Amino acid sequence: MIARGLGRPGGRLDRLPDVEPAIATTELTHHPSPWQRGPTALPVRFTPMPASR
Repeated sequence: MIARGLGRPGGRLDRLPDVEPAIATTELTHHPSPWQRGPTALPVRFTPMPASR
């Protein structure tokens, strides 16, 4: 999952400096679970960067 990788120390969110939500927060749907509160999806827009090794 992208969110897990980016949220960890060492995540590479700095490679996506212009990341922004692709939809309004009012359009988000959440998991229908009392144990997990989070969006079912989090669409974003960003400019792809060339791969570096």
